[in-house]
Amino acid sequence: MKFSYMAGLIAADGHLEKYRPYVYVYTNNKRFRDDIVKNLQKFAKNKVTYKLRKRVFQIRVSDRKLYEKFKRLYHIKPGKKSHDITPPVHINRKEKMNFLIGFFDGDCSVFKEVQRYKRKTMMSIYEYPVIELQIKSKDFCIWSKELLETYGIHVSKVYGKNDVYWWRIKGAKNFRKFCRIIKFKHPLKLEKVRCLSKEFKNYFYCKKTGKVLFNPLLPSAHC
Repeated sequence: MKFSYMAGLIAADGHLEKYRPYVYVYTNNKRFRDDIVKNLQKFAKNKVTYKLRKRVFQIRVSDRKLYEKFKRLYHIKPGKKSHDITPPVHINRKEKMNFLIGFFDGDCSVFKEVQRYKRKTMMSIYEYPVIELQIKSKDFCIWSKELLETYGIHVSKVYGKNDVYWWRIKGAKNFRKFCRIIKFKHPLKLEKVRCLSKEFKNYFYCKKTGKVLFNPLLPSAHC
């Protein structure tokens, strides 16, 4: 895990304490907890600790230098999880993408969507993989969309309702391109991506029924 990845993960699923130099990250996955502790320790002078609270692991380290670097370079604001996320600008493109990957591991959804359309006497069924980011920071939502588009990934327009903003990446081809660039590290998201990549690896479109059919030689993947 790169330092910029860790910063993105903290921005999504952690926080900086307001009055003391404590850095926090939260996860309910034991394997991911161990990865975070191991990698955060590489950057911290003091010992990284964790404890289980209400079925969620609270990972913590007290380190003034680390704390200030997250604040200054990655614009992570002190206080309990802030929804006012400022995109980092004083880092290079690769570091921005690593920051975004960390953020996605903490706050991004991966799922399959099924839509049905009735056209005269025919029912059309469309199934496709979806990546969705939904947050309360409009600026960050726009920034992440624009960054992904520089890598040739097609992202929907940014939608907004009740102070929540989101975009989507849809379709098997676009999903595969996203997964070649964005390498999730969270075990559950890795498994979800593996299942969907396998399910949508080979498929064809049946004009007669309008249904997306899959290669019967591929085993079904249930996530």
